[in-house]
Amino acid sequence: MLIRELELHNFRNYQEAEIHFPAGVSLIEGENGQGKTNILEAIYYLAVQHSWRTSREESVVRDGCESARISALVENRRGNQVRVALGLGKERDAVVNNTRDPRRRQLAGVVTATLFAPEDLEIVKGPPGGRRDFIDDLVVKLRPAKAGVVSDYARVLKQRNGLLKSAALTRKHDAETLDVWDSQLATKGEALVAARRNALQTAMGVAESVYRQACGPGIGAELRAEYACSFDKSGAGSATALQEALKAARPEELRRGLTLAGPHLDDIAISVNGLDARTRASQGEQRTVALSLRLAEHESVAAASGEEGILLLDDVFSELDPSRSRLLVERLASAQSILTAAGMLPTEIREQVSATYSVKMGRVEQIT
Repeated sequence: MLIRELELHNFRNYQEAEIHFPAGVSLIEGENGQGKTNILEAIYYLAVQHSWRTSREESVVRDGCESARISALVENRRGNQVRVALGLGKERDAVVNNTRDPRRRQLAGVVTATLFAPEDLEIVKGPPGGRRDFIDDLVVKLRPAKAGVVSDYARVLKQRNGLLKSAALTRKHDAETLDVWDSQLATKGEALVAARRNALQTAMGVAESVYRQACGPGIGAELRAEYACSFDKSGAGSATALQEALKAARPEELRRGLTLAGPHLDDIAISVNGLDARTRASQGEQRTVALSLRLAEHESVAAASGEEGILLLDDVFSELDPSRSRLLVERLASAQSILTAAGMLPTEIREQVSATYSVKMGRVEQIT
């Protein structure tokens, strides 16, 4: 997959920008704070319809504006081109080949991209939310038709939370209405847990191999990841178990105005050589785990779709030692890569650059 053209309108610090990308490696240079990462963020938005940098969509809209728009021309491996656009802020929609979709679902799978960023370390050492985001994005990338599984659970959870919040404020609630939402949340939750488990199993088959390769021969390094269901002691994550957990939690939920059971509280338990990677692994091991997970995401999605995605690398080589940098270069050589850098790059990367862009104060100029 290639992104041929990218247009930004009132996105972050860009009033208007148009960039044409070649196949191969594109390098975006500039000092910190000029807008390099914003370009990668825009492409990432087209792939997963959210940012890795903020949970507030309105924060990506340029100051003083009500909405932003990202447009792109994407080409698949067969040479077929698709024009896509995504509205953010007040005008929130998606357009694929002139067909408008207010719910954005038809955009799922049209653009595939894998992001490598220094923040990836938080997948391993950070709170569970980062790991849930990682696996939910992977669910959609592996099977775009599953986008509804993720979004439907989020929608029901939001509506149920609204009902609980109202009950907490008024000290009144409708038990029958809550029972209906419990049933819906349980059904959607069971489907989400199953989709997450399948995605994790697919990715870990690759991640374990990549981790061993990254650590080198003779080390005996072992990476494992298991889905940790918060509401079902058996680990199955069934609708029945979730309904029982919701029933038990209801008094406290009514007091706090918040859903206290469900896959929105689940986690992924990552271990290295049998030890908790979050608390017992060194930072070097944690970085290698994060790199292994991202490479596994990229390769698993490519195998499932038959289409290698676009690689977005946000100043990652400053965080990787030479051996990890070589591993990344070797395994990603065939994909279109768009990377940012504020400093020096490894020679093997610099030699592959097809086009270089300079960014200054929200203005992009192609210089080679």
